[in-house]
Amino acid sequence: LVSEAVALVVVRLVEPVVLVAITVVTVEAVVELVATMVLVGVSLVLVTLAVTVLPLVVVLVMLVVERLVVAVVLVSEAVALVVVRLVEPVVLVAITVVTVEAVVELVATMVLVGVSLVLVTLAVTVLPLVVVLVMLVVERLVVA
Repeated sequence: LVSEAVALVVVRLVEPVVLVAITVVTVEAVVELVATMVLVGVSLVLVTLAVTVLPLVVVLVMLVVERLVVAVVLVSEAVALVVVRLVEPVVLVAITVVTVEAVVELVATMVLVGVSLVLVTLAVTVLPLVVVLVMLVVERLVVA
């Protein structure tokens, strides 16, 4: 009887401890299970995002980059157009100046050639006449 009474007392004393231990272990297992489920869920969400949203983000970034490239090209073309519009009058003035200079040189050359031709013509035609006239005057003076 005593041993049964001791066993009963021990069981009554140990039983709450065992129940608390079982509860703690059960709660710990449930917490680990929930934590594992949360981690698996987060992993699934991340994998789903990586598989679905990431390609969309990549496509959107590519579209933005494409738009930026197009904008840069348009801006560079606009700048080139502005530069051409600014430089074009300068080039036209330079071409006009060079053309006028060439025409002036051509006219000056033509005038010089014309004067030279006149002088050569005078030397060939009038000079002999003057020489003949001078010789006639000298002859008349000598005869007189």
